[in-house]
Amino acid sequence: IKNSQWTLVALISLFTLILIGVRSSVAPHYIKYYLEAPDLLSPFLTVAATGSVLGAIATHLLTKKIQKIRLFKIALWVVIVSHLLFFIVPSSSLSLIFGLFFIANFAHMIITPLMFSMVADTIDFGEKMSGKKLTAIAFSGHLLAIKLGFAIGGALAGWLLSMFGYIANQSQSAEALQGILIAFAGIPTLCMLAAVLFISRYRLTETTVLDIQHSLSK
Repeated sequence: IKNSQWTLVALISLFTLILIGVRSSVAPHYIKYYLEAPDLLSPFLTVAATGSVLGAIATHLLTKKIQKIRLFKIALWVVIVSHLLFFIVPSSSLSLIFGLFFIANFAHMIITPLMFSMVADTIDFGEKMSGKKLTAIAFSGHLLAIKLGFAIGGALAGWLLSMFGYIANQSQSAEALQGILIAFAGIPTLCMLAAVLFISRYRLTETTVLDIQHSLSK
């Protein structure tokens, strides 16, 4: 699709799903080996799910008071900071770690619905630029970016664990533990920094989208 704004959203989606793919693959190892608390895996994932649900609910309320792109950028930085803090908080501070994971998932689920709404905005932009409304192609391409990102994330998690010497079902070396932390928190941070770069080039503010829609309706 020759649509610069759609390309930016697709790239953001790609890196967002790489984050999900890596983190979801590594989370059980992070709990079992890095935190040495295998019994807490279920509560850990429950906290994540709760944060995600509340984040999705909050998005509807927040967009009434904060412009969509500004909210998107804020959420990106919250995800970045919360993941960086995993490198600072001691593994023994379980309450803080659970809190950070809740915040990260809360903010991440603000990003997700906004991302999908941005795809619709890029379709209007594309129609204005080319005279063609490529709705099906745009959403199909976006779905492809999502699937590709998740696949890359899952593969990247396995590659990183192997590179750092992870061996299943035994005590992990310091290097392997560091690899688990990098995969769980470092890669998501890098993915969201990439998203920050892409969103900085995104030009479809709410005012711009309204102007485009108005011109298309004539």
